Amino acid sequence: MKDLGLDSLDVVEMCLTLEDRYGIQFETEELSSIKTVSDLYSSIESKLSAKK
Repeated sequence: MKDLGLDSLDVVEMCLTLEDRYGIQFETEELSSIKTVSDLYSSIESKLSAKK
């Protein structure tokens, strides 16, 4: 996410917004492993699939 100019606080804020919007929950450990947009997408996709 650094390639996009985002620091760790930006990632946390974005994940909180995504949690509210999609009704999903990110674990604290998971946030530190999100390094790319692809990582974030994969995590969201997995969580949404699990909700079905």
